[in-house]
Amino acid sequence: MKSYLDEILDFYEDNREMLLEPGRLEKAKQCVLDLIGGGIAGGAWGGSEADGGAERMKALLDFGKMLSGGESVCTVWGTSEKYSMPAAAFLNGTAASRLELDDVTSVGASVHPGASVIPAVMAVAERETLSGRDFL
Repeated sequence: MKSYLDEILDFYEDNREMLLEPGRLEKAKQCVLDLIGGGIAGGAWGGSEADGGAERMKALLDFGKMLSGGESVCTVWGTSEKYSMPAAAFLNGTAASRLELDDVTSVGASVHPGASVIPAVMAVAERETLSGRDFL
């Protein structure tokens, strides 16, 4: 019996060309750029003094450093420092969700898959030095 991962990889391999058609590729790029923009705004790692945001965002970065355990391979959007892959994915996903500017799958549905998926895949891609096309 195949694992879920094997089934996903088989699906990808069988449908790679269809999944990477120019229109889909352009939409994927737009989704990534949109999420990064929302993540940089939401991260605003200095935060706002009025709502205690500065302290909370600094605490998140400190937590990310602790999670990283000295590993520094992946970018946290809006900073110049590197973090571990899981920490960068967590911090970027948190920042992307903070201002509720992240994607919505359809009107009336309040799910934001990009805030979870894109930072995680981007962190893996950065750690593994994948090309932008392979990332998408």
